[in-house]
Amino acid sequence: MITPQSANWTTMAKKAGKGMQLLAFVEGITDPISTVNPVDARTKAQAVVLDGVNDHIACGTNTALTQLPDWTLICWVKPTSFAAQRSLIDTYAVSKGYYVNVTTSGYVEVGWTGRSLIGTVALTAAAWNYVAVSVGGNGKTIVRVIVNSTEQTFTYHADTRTIRNSWTASTAFQIGQSVSGGSPLLGRFGYVAVYNRGLTFDEMRRVKYRRLTVAWGDDDTDGLWDDLVAQWSLERGAGTNAVNDKTPGTHDGTLTNGPTWTADACYSATYRPALFAEATTEQSIDPLGTRTSISATSLRILDTAEWFTAQLDTLNVALPGKRVDLFMGFHGLLESEYQRVFVGRISDFSYEG
Repeated sequence: MITPQSANWTTMAKKAGKGMQLLAFVEGITDPISTVNPVDARTKAQAVVLDGVNDHIACGTNTALTQLPDWTLICWVKPTSFAAQRSLIDTYAVSKGYYVNVTTSGYVEVGWTGRSLIGTVALTAAAWNYVAVSVGGNGKTIVRVIVNSTEQTFTYHADTRTIRNSWTASTAFQIGQSVSGGSPLLGRFGYVAVYNRGLTFDEMRRVKYRRLTVAWGDDDTDGLWDDLVAQWSLERGAGTNAVNDKTPGTHDGTLTNGPTWTADACYSATYRPALFAEATTEQSIDPLGTRTSISATSLRILDTAEWFTAQLDTLNVALPGKRVDLFMGFHGLLESEYQRVFVGRISDFSYEG
């Protein structure tokens, strides 16, 4: 009889299928692990509305932002229509610099010194779109683009980093309009970030629903926080200042010519962490007439908000020593008919993401 499904136990893993299934339970995880009630940084609330005439966000002329031979744009954008070409970011003047536009067909256009290319996957008008553009490479230029969940890759063998590393002095960086005053965006921005290297597809997917923080950067082994030049979360909801969360006061944006704020969440995502609990036993089990040895199992927390919001150091103290029970059964059986096949304790804890 499975009894751990009480207030002091929670299902950690359920491996479903038409054959054999496993259930795992962990002791005491509904106990208060963290007394803090932190904000879920993966939920957005505010957006900036641009009128398609001359509204934009001006972010200054600092060369750490405007002179990047390798770079990545991450943004959430909601274009009202594609009646005209729309600018996402622009620091391009006298045929030097870089930019990202949306064409009249809704495709992403990526440009740098002496080169431009147009993708083949269209954004959706009047809806939030995730757009990620990565430009990098030394002996050649590799461009990676994600529109929502679709990936595209382009390679230009003739364009080296030296070619891309060409600039016009004192060129501004603007969001939502080209520095020449053309291609104003009619629509909304929910989030914009720029990195100083070309991110991989995995990295661009990783930051899709995330506003980076110092604390997150301290635990990150990929260097994303260090390579982040500017992040405009656009969450103020009032005023004309678009703060750069990475280094407030540097690359801060100014809402120019009258953009307005509105409550419109470009995303709201709930994540739960994955735990890997390594358990060893010298015993073999024979529940089905076939001898089986269980040496390890991956366990995933389900429906436990405390784990998502808890601090890492608190979890490191709370988890080790907790009892884990593993049950085995067949698809279609009542859980009360599953058999306990393993009992162990969590000995170590690690966290990713």
